[in-house]
Amino acid sequence: MNSFHQAKAYHEKHGRFPTNADSDEEAVEVYIWIRNQKQLYKKGKLSDVRIDLLESIGVELVIPPKAEVWNQLFDGLSRYVKEHGYFPATNDSKENYEAYRIYRWMLRQRKSYKAGKLITEQIQKLESIGFVWDAAEDLWNRQFAALESYVKQFHQPPTREQDEALYQWYYKQKKYYNAGKLTTQ
Repeated sequence: MNSFHQAKAYHEKHGRFPTNADSDEEAVEVYIWIRNQKQLYKKGKLSDVRIDLLESIGVELVIPPKAEVWNQLFDGLSRYVKEHGYFPATNDSKENYEAYRIYRWMLRQRKSYKAGKLITEQIQKLESIGFVWDAAEDLWNRQFAALESYVKQFHQPPTREQDEALYQWYYKQKKYYNAGKLTTQ
């Protein structure tokens, strides 16, 4: 029962159970113990008392099918975008476990898309909320739009004093262009 109490305390402290992405010693121990309990449940080797105890602290013993998990994570991503107005980024995930989970899932979707492993329905659902398949290209396009807006308003590119971040991006693009490394795509 010691591992049960450790899992319960972990959940109370962090508001969640650890995942395989957690690396501190306590999280790894709790994760492995819970994973073992799920395997015992699946094999029909957990007593009703243990099942009740695990469920009482929020351990989900039944592992949902992959399609259901995909839809749950998509719904989480969709909610995140509606609440925040943007997709989670690396910085967001440092503060918020749910943002981290969704951010990591987004990275897997991009990888699956490039490998041709997403079905048409999944692609359409992601695109329906404005999902971007190439994050680097999207960032470049947003920076270029910001530069266009700046030049339209002030009739010149930004200086370091006026807008440090935009100036740095603009200066880097000039260097690429002059070195013949800036493509027209």
